[in-house]
Amino acid sequence: MKRVAFGEVRGGNRARRRLFLHADHASQRPCRFRRNLDARLPMPGTRLKRDYKGHAYEVEVLDNGFAYDGEVYQSLSAVATAITGGHWNGYLFFNLKDPGKENE
Repeated sequence: MKRVAFGEVRGGNRARRRLFLHADHASQRPCRFRRNLDARLPMPGTRLKRDYKGHAYEVEVLDNGFAYDGEVYQSLSAVATAITGGHWNGYLFFNLKDPGKENE
């Protein structure tokens, strides 16, 4: 069925192969596939808390980003920048560590 919907999948046509591999089986149409998630990132629905300069901040992890102060941000770094006014690595700001490297 997928070959009928997307044509023959061969050669270097990477985009077509990607659509073929990530098609929604129920509708046989391409679906949005999730980006490779960082192992440090908690599951959607998790709330990240951080105290910064005497204020408590809370961010909710969503399927499509991070909710903070009524806005949806694409990255934790964008949230950290909104909070601090300067550039921060979001994982460092929220103290998220790689699960495989916790003992280091």
